[in-house]
Amino acid sequence: MMQKFSYDVSRGLESFWKGVVFSVEHMSVTHWMILGSLSVIVGFLMLRTQRI
Repeated sequence: MMQKFSYDVSRGLESFWKGVVFSVEHMSVTHWMILGSLSVIVGFLMLRTQRI
């Protein structure tokens, strides 16, 4: 039972990782610029909302 569960989880993670790798390998320059811009905006907003 536990062995089947761990096998299913590892298969799921493997297929997820393959999908991520495929997406990253096929991203165009525009996709990278959008991703970078969104990352900067989200990071800036997270820094602004922290209470120091």
